[in-house]
Amino acid sequence: MTFSKIFAFALTAAIFSTTFFINTAFAEETETAGNEDLLGGFDDDTFDGTENVSGDSKPKKKLEWLDITGQLLLSSSYNYSHKEPSTGKTDFRGLSRMRAALLLEFTTILPNEWKGFVSGSGFYDYAYQINGRDEYTQDVLDLHERESELREAFIEGSILKSVDLKLGRQIVVWGKSDNIRITDILNPLDNREPGMIDIEDLRLPVNMARANIYFGSWNLEAISILEKRFNKNPAYGSDFYYAPQKMPDDVIPSEPEYALALKGVFSGYDVSFFAAKIYDDMPHAEGSFPKITIEHSYLTMFGFGFNLASGNFLYKSEAAYFDGLEYLNAKGETKSRADILLGVEYQGFTDQVLSFEIVNKHIFDFVDSMKNMPDYAQEDSAQTAFRYSGNFLHQRLHILLLVAGFGSQSDEGGFQRFSAGYDIADALLITAGVINYDSGKQGFLQNIGNNDRSFLELKWSF
Repeated sequence: MTFSKIFAFALTAAIFSTTFFINTAFAEETETAGNEDLLGGFDDDTFDGTENVSGDSKPKKKLEWLDITGQLLLSSSYNYSHKEPSTGKTDFRGLSRMRAALLLEFTTILPNEWKGFVSGSGFYDYAYQINGRDEYTQDVLDLHERESELREAFIEGSILKSVDLKLGRQIVVWGKSDNIRITDILNPLDNREPGMIDIEDLRLPVNMARANIYFGSWNLEAISILEKRFNKNPAYGSDFYYAPQKMPDDVIPSEPEYALALKGVFSGYDVSFFAAKIYDDMPHAEGSFPKITIEHSYLTMFGFGFNLASGNFLYKSEAAYFDGLEYLNAKGETKSRADILLGVEYQGFTDQVLSFEIVNKHIFDFVDSMKNMPDYAQEDSAQTAFRYSGNFLHQRLHILLLVAGFGSQSDEGGFQRFSAGYDIADALLITAGVINYDSGKQGFLQNIGNNDRSFLELKWSF
C-alpha cells in the first residue's frame, strides 16, 4: 500500500475506534432485543398502502389513488492514487464523478385491493464535460456519462386468500448476507464502480411472474424470469476495466429461466430452500483468439439458507451448488461449484451493528489451465467481509465501515470503505467517505489499487 492509502485507512480506523469506544462507554443501558426483533425484516415486506417502497425511513401518508415519492442525488468523487498516464492513455487523476441523479416512484391502489408501482431513474455526469469528453472511449461515455431507465414496474395482489401474484419488473432477494452473494442470484448487479455501493442498492430489476403461496409458517415462491438481463460491468476504457482489449458484446441466450423457493420463519430462526434454472450473470469466453464470443452458462442451482438468533447474536449460513459452469480453458467440459457462507452479527451495542462473513467457493474437477486468462479461475476462492454500522447524535449521524477481502488471508485484493452521513434535515442527507482498493493477481483486481477515491453525496428524499 502507498503512503496515501496507509494514511487514509489509518484515519478511517481512528475515527471508527473513537466513535465506537465513546459510544460504548457512555451509552445508556437498554433491554436486549428479543429473537423476533433480530429476525425482523428477513421476509419480503407486504405492502399495505402506507409503505415507502424506496426504503426511505420517512413515514408516508395513507395512499389514496396515487402516491409520488423520489430522490434527488448530487454526488462527486475524486481519484487520488492514479499516476500520470503515458501519452495517449486516459488520465484518471482528479475528478471522476460530478453526477446529478433523479429517482421517481409512483404507487397506486387498483381495484380489488391490487397495487401498482412504477419507478424510473436517470443521471447525467458532468465530470466528462469538465475533464474533456475526448479523453474517454465512446464505450465509457455511453455507459457512464448518462443514463435513463425504467426500474421496477409491477402490479401485485391476491388471487386467493393465501395466494399472492406479482407481475412485472421487480427485485427478488434470496439469501441473508448484506455483503456477499451466495443464493441471491435472481437479479443482476450494477458493477460499474465496484465496492462503492452496498448490494441492496446494486440489484437491477428484471421482468418476472411471481406467485407466493402461504401455509402456516411457510411460504412457497414460484418465479418465471421473463427478461434476459445481465450485470452492468465497467466499460472498455474505464479505470475498472481490466481486460487488455475490448471484448465483444454478450450473446443473448434464449432458454427459459425459472426458480422455486420454500421459506419458513419460526420463533428465533428461519430456514430457506432454493432451486433455479438460470443463466450465469458472469459471462465466459468461447472460441479461440481472435474469434471470441462472450456467452453465459445455463446453470442448475440448489441452495439453502439458515439464520438463528440467540441473545444479541444472529448466526447466518448459506450454501449453494451450481452445475453447468463453462470455461474457455476447459473446452467441451462443464464444471460444478459449491459455495458456503458462514456469518455472525452482533447487536449488543446501542444503535450499532457488527457483522463478519466468510465464504469459500470450490470448483470440482478443476484443471490448472483454468487459472489462465481469460478465466482466472481458482479451485478454492475465499472472501471475507467485516461491517460496522452505527447511528449517533439522536440517529442523525450514520457511520459505516466495510472491509472486504479476497483470498484465505485477504491477500488477493479487496477494498476498505468508510463513510459518515449526517441528516441535515428530515429528508436531506449529506454523506462523505473514502474507499481504498488493494490490487490482486487475477481478473478485475489486477490494477484496482490505483482507483482509490474520496466521495461526497447530497440526497434529498421527497
